[in-house]
Amino acid sequence: MISDDEKYEKDKRLILFYAVECGLKYWIMKNEMLKDYEELDAYAKNKGMGDIGHDIKKMLKDRNMDRKYMLKNLKTSTGQRIDVKNSNQFWRYGAKTHDTETESKNVKVLDKIVRDLIKRV
Repeated sequence: MISDDEKYEKDKRLILFYAVECGLKYWIMKNEMLKDYEELDAYAKNKGMGDIGHDIKKMLKDRNMDRKYMLKNLKTSTGQRIDVKNSNQFWRYGAKTHDTETESKNVKVLDKIVRDLIKRV
């Protein structure tokens, strides 16, 4: 059974992920004067980004922040690779990582991105 502290940490990670995703989408939409997600999707495709969905790395690159904020893929305890864009699912369903150091670093990076976004939007 998972402790309350562990559940809090997993919830925090998931909320941070969504805060970064939504903040980046808002920033792009604001700066590019896009009115809705449909226009954001068209913008992303026109820029060669394809479907951005939850792909924080693509959005960071679009904002020229991909070198400042490096996020790494995770591995589950069974060795399955989890792309950064799927971290939300990884945390939502309570999967365990094989590399807690990388996971902790990613959480710290997400926290820094949120703080940066607050200043920008």
